[in-house]
Order: sequence, then structure tokens, then C-alpha cells
Amino acid sequence: DENPLLIPVTFDVGTLTAPDSLTIHYLEATHEYRLAWRAADAPFYHVYAALAPDGPYSLYVGTTTGTTLTIAAPAEDMKFFVVVGSMNATP
Repeated sequence: DENPLLIPVTFDVGTLTAPDSLTIHYLEATHEYRLAWRAADAPFYHVYAALAPDGPYSLYVGTTTGTTLTIAAPAEDMKFFVVVGSMNATP
């Protein structure tokens, strides 16, 4: 069963518009999270994670050209926080 979490956070840095409407769905069958967001005017999206809501968001999770990214779930009971940023190039 999928349980979405709505995260109403938006950051605009530089000339690209930030993606918004981030949702996180837990995929119980595969023990993964599917992140999805509304498209912005960017060729790439980078996803970073942190262990606290105020960061630092220094753990690189992945890059995609689309508006979804599926990642492995962290250890049970481990909280993590993610941000999605619009980028012009891959890291």
C-alpha cells in the first residue's frame, strides 16, 4: 500500500525554477520510497538527503531527468529528509 507524505517546501536558487509538490510514497513490497514532484524548467533534478530537517543536505541520493526517483528505504526506524533541486548539469 502506498502512503504519500505531502511536503510543501520550495527553494528558488539561481535562474532555474524549483520543483514543487514533492510527495513520498512507501512501496512496502520492495521496501523502497518513490519520490515524485511537479516539473520545473530544468534538464536535471538532483536529490539530496539529511538526517535532520535543517540539514545539512549533503548526502547525494540521485539524479534524474524525469519527475520521479525510486530509492531504497533506509534502516527501519531511521528518519531522513530529502530535497529536490533543479540543475543544469549532472553532479
